[in-house]
Amino acid sequence: MKRAIAVLIACMMSTALSACAGAPKEAAEAVTDHQNTEETKASGTESSAEAKAPAEAPAEETLLKATEAFPVDKKKEAKEKASLPELEVTRHVVTLDNLGDTAFEGTYSEAVLTDACEKIYPALSESIRFACVSAAAEVELALATTAQDIEEYGYDGGAYAYNTSLSITRADRRIMSLCFTCQSFFGGFHPSHLYFPCNFDAATGEEIRAGTVIRDMDGFLEALGEVLWEEGSFADMSQKELSDSIRQNIDAQTLLYGLGEDAFLVYLDDYAPGSYAQGLHIAELPFSEYGDLFNTAYTEADPDMDLSSQIQYLPDMEEPHDISEYLTEGYGYRETDDEIFVVENPGWKRYVSDSAWPTGYQPPLTKISEESCFAEDWYSGYGMTVPTLSRYADGYTYIPLDSPATSIRLVDDAGNGKIFDFSQFVTPKDADWSNPFSDYTEESILYALEDQGVLYVSIGHRTYANAAPSTGFLLAVDMEDGSVLWMSDPQVANAQSFVRIYDSIVCGYGFSAEDDYIYILDIGDGHTAGRIRVKTAPKLFTLLGSYLYVACYDTGYVYRYQ
Repeated sequence: MKRAIAVLIACMMSTALSACAGAPKEAAEAVTDHQNTEETKASGTESSAEAKAPAEAPAEETLLKATEAFPVDKKKEAKEKASLPELEVTRHVVTLDNLGDTAFEGTYSEAVLTDACEKIYPALSESIRFACVSAAAEVELALATTAQDIEEYGYDGGAYAYNTSLSITRADRRIMSLCFTCQSFFGGFHPSHLYFPCNFDAATGEEIRAGTVIRDMDGFLEALGEVLWEEGSFADMSQKELSDSIRQNIDAQTLLYGLGEDAFLVYLDDYAPGSYAQGLHIAELPFSEYGDLFNTAYTEADPDMDLSSQIQYLPDMEEPHDISEYLTEGYGYRETDDEIFVVENPGWKRYVSDSAWPTGYQPPLTKISEESCFAEDWYSGYGMTVPTLSRYADGYTYIPLDSPATSIRLVDDAGNGKIFDFSQFVTPKDADWSNPFSDYTEESILYALEDQGVLYVSIGHRTYANAAPSTGFLLAVDMEDGSVLWMSDPQVANAQSFVRIYDSIVCGYGFSAEDDYIYILDIGDGHTAGRIRVKTAPKLFTLLGSYLYVACYDTGYVYRYQ
């Protein structure tokens, strides 16, 4: 009996490969063949041609069994259809109440594969969950920070916000492509915008790098420039300026991209390609026109993909919160007696206090090597960690406040904190309001370094210097009283980091429309003691032993100092 059932199932499965119109007839023939064979074997005789031949008019019972077998085809079709990733998306709306006023509003999206699809794509399911959790964590961090700031510094009205929206542009058996669009506002002239795209291999859940998808990077950058220029979205730049800016600000490592059903998507946030003035933008390169720039494994979506049926949007979830929820150690909060220093701006130009004097020392830098590469790639190749403003170093934790940072908190190992407020340096007085980029010259803290009781801070904006020349300067601040010891010339320090070498600060400045130099400042009074021309804008500075590593936009330099 078991063998008969097994053979019957095998016959039924074979009918699933047949066309729907002929499936009942073929299923009936398969069942009849099986019955004849079993009867022959039971009699112990050889099968004859006559015995093997199907009956011309199958009995009604046999036809009924065949018809009952037919739904197996339907089940297989349903299974094949379900093998496309299907998702359920829920938007969470969070608010923070402060004595009846809304002090914070935030949104984030949670996307999960359906239970059936999670079994088919377990690794992909985990990657999607992690991406959504990361986006939710950003909102929760902003929520907690807002609550703690209100508790410590008071509340002056107006709701802060951190909103993320989720778009899914491809979900087939090979690729899942989604993007979080983030908009945050924590005071200032305008909100900040960011894209966080994710492109996952559906089978492994691993991130697909842009360099894997793009076959011809030079051709891609040229095509991107053409597409943006034809759209007219960057009409305030010449076509050459746009092309040069794209090549300086976009590479395979930093490219924010997505994959659509029939196009390669490029996400350009506030500072791409090179100017905040452009804001958020999505450029599309259709595969039908630019397919030769990409590896064909990524250009063809499954033909049965239908995002409208694969994605189900569930009702929003409202999540009200109160400030008291975030005033706990679990959220990193503890009552402190931080000293707060409002650093006074000495006048947007070179300044030296009576407490500062030059050392007269300049370290000799001997160039050891020069390599063509992109900054982050070059750093990782040497096993170095990219310096950031927020970090722990030499007994202090650096905590930037606001975004972009206009204040910074330094906490020592004993838990003692000091806050240095640089709000007087946010709005440059020499902004050229006839310049199209003048509205985007808000300055912020780029990097900070404490050394022997002095806090060195670089401050600047991220647009063209001709929009507001007072940018990219370095300050030395006395940590005991918050006074400015000296202020460098402008346009010497807009890199992501700088270093101290003996009695000098080594920093760098560059941009698409400005000259690119490494600058050596006297640590005693901040005057420019020397400079070194480099090919492109300096970004990262690190010391290892007696060597200085400088990662510029597309060139890496190694110097030996004595």
